Amino acid sequence: THTRGNKHHISTFLTLPAAAQSFNIDVGQNLILWPTPSATYGAAAAQPGHWTAFNPSASTAAIEDLGGALTNVILTTNVTSSVNTFPAVIASGDDQALMEDFQWSGGLGQVTSLHFEGLLPGEYQVYTYAADPASSTDNSSVSVIGSADPAQDVSGPWTGSHQLGGSYALHTVTVTNGSLDIELEGTNPFPNDRTVCNGIQLIH
Repeated sequence: THTRGNKHHISTFLTLPAAAQSFNIDVGQNLILWPTPSATYGAAAAQPGHWTAFNPSASTAAIEDLGGALTNVILTTNVTSSVNTFPAVIASGDDQALMEDFQWSGGLGQVTSLHFEGLLPGEYQVYTYAADPASSTDNSSVSVIGSADPAQDVSGPWTGSHQLGGSYALHTVTVTNGSLDIELEGTNPFPNDRTVCNGIQLIH
């Protein structure tokens, strides 16, 4: 209640639920020839918006939302190496920006992990881009911990468009404690046993 002169005014405050959190993340070095995709690019998830540039060499970084605002969500990885496809397989554009620079390491029996902390609770669709666009041998098996969906194999090369199993895996998972874990493992024997992660889209 506020008093103004001889009049009393009652102010009512509404408590609104927190906005849903969805994210687009481009994993790689994101150098000048391979920048983040434009905000109009929805990729396989058809989710346009700002793309966070996550360089694995940093190991840990805060993630920006679809509007470009920094959030309290933290992404951490156990693999710090990345490479760029050169010469280009995809001539230009947003597909190239997402797919041709990527985290690249691990091996048969070794797990590359991507761990989120600080997510709002609820159900998420998880799109994990996990293909070397120039290779059919760097195959990755993608799992999302706690998802009822099984591990999914993803294998390049790039065919001209996003395809389930060709450029990305798709899982649904319920987050209860703020954390979400993606694990990738190479499925081919040495020397063609590398794991790839080009990017991630989370839809809350």
